[in-house]
Amino acid sequence: MNDIVAIWGAGGLERDEGLGESPSFESQPASASSIWSFPSVTLPSRPSPPASASPASPTDSLLGGGRRECLVCGDKEVTAALVPCGHNHFCMDCGKRLCEGTDPMCPVCSSPVMQALRIFS
Repeated sequence: MNDIVAIWGAGGLERDEGLGESPSFESQPASASSIWSFPSVTLPSRPSPPASASPASPTDSLLGGGRRECLVCGDKEVTAALVPCGHNHFCMDCGKRLCEGTDPMCPVCSSPVMQALRIFS
């Protein structure tokens, strides 16, 4: 035990052991705000879309209007979703017909379907 005390007391910690530079605690570490700051970037402005007379659904622009026609018959409005895949591209009549038969399949994803649910928008 005396040997340990002699090592600590003799200033052995001040001796350079050849391990390289020790970190200095005299300088303050960088603040979090300087670490996470990013250079300012100016994005080009886009012209705003023209104001419409009636409020539109976010999907209206993608679908070409408010009314969607059945993928099968092309005549009636989409009112059915197939279960379990959830594709809603069919009128109720065609949706029911797709679920009949021995091996009913969704024409969009070819997964088995069990029923057509009426959807209200």
